[in-house]
This record gives sequence, structure tokens and C-alpha cells, in this order.
Amino acid sequence: KDDLTDADLVDMILDKAKQKGTGKWTSQNAMDLGIPIPSIDVAVSMREISALKSDREKAQAIYGEHSN
Repeated sequence: KDDLTDADLVDMILDKAKQKGTGKWTSQNAMDLGIPIPSIDVAVSMREISALKSDREKAQAIYGEHSN
């Protein structure tokens, strides 16, 4: 629980990430050196997708919710 609002903290977390650029720089340097770092590459990609929340919401309206 949040001390100020008494709301659940998980409900206060925004579904949108920002970047400082360090992962992107690391990925670019690794590519220049020919060193694969797939975990960091995927993390940077997912963070960039996360930043496009309005686009994701539009796509969800068109294509629906993903289900297993």
C-alpha cells in the first residue's frame, strides 16, 4: 500500500517506460565489436515498445486483447 493514498502500489505503476540510452549504447557498441548480447537487445526493444503506450492502446482496440 502507498502511505499517502492507501492505494495498492501495483495500481500506481505506469505502463510506460523511459530510457536513458545506456542499453542502446551498450547494444550499439557490442554490435560494432561483433559481440552478441541478445538479452540487452531484447530489453532495449521492449522498453522502446513500452514507451509507445498510445500506439499499443490503438492496436489493442483494433486487434483485441492477447489471450493464451
